Amino acid sequence: MARPSIMRRFDISISDVDRNHFDTIELRLAQHPSETESFLATRILIYALHQEENLSFSRAGLGDPSEPPLFIRSLNGDFLHWFDIGCPSLDRLNKATKTARRVTVYAYRAINRLLETVQKLDYDRKKSVDCLQLDGDLLSQLGASIKRTNEWSIVRTDGEVFIESNGENFQTVVQPLDLS
Repeated sequence: MARPSIMRRFDISISDVDRNHFDTIELRLAQHPSETESFLATRILIYALHQEENLSFSRAGLGDPSEPPLFIRSLNGDFLHWFDIGCPSLDRLNKATKTARRVTVYAYRAINRLLETVQKLDYDRKKSVDCLQLDGDLLSQLGASIKRTNEWSIVRTDGEVFIESNGENFQTVVQPLDLS
């Protein structure tokens, strides 16, 4: 019998000085049985760093490989921004660049493989892709701090990200990867 999803609640205070965006959000998410806590932490962190009105998680969570983990859609349903995590295949990147105006990939391992995959894209498609590197150790530690009910505070200033998760403090820099 398959394990059920775990419901997680996040109360997040966002102070994004770099984007001049300040908000408090409440999220209720189902953690898919195959999803690690570090992957869940990555999804939440990306959501907080890009938080805006139409930003959404995929409806089926990790159960639908045809949708990105996070996305922004226009009012008519078109993908405006496709967020992916890890090292998507060339086919997935091609689909993302055909489907959305912007594609952002957050990677925390297999960086060289991701860069090689992006280089295989057509020039026009590659222009719509941004790749950012997160610290894999930080994501593991952040994932380990996750409980069923969570209080996070995220501050981004001058490119540095400060995270408080349930009383534990973390610090990282989101590094843009050179795609040239």
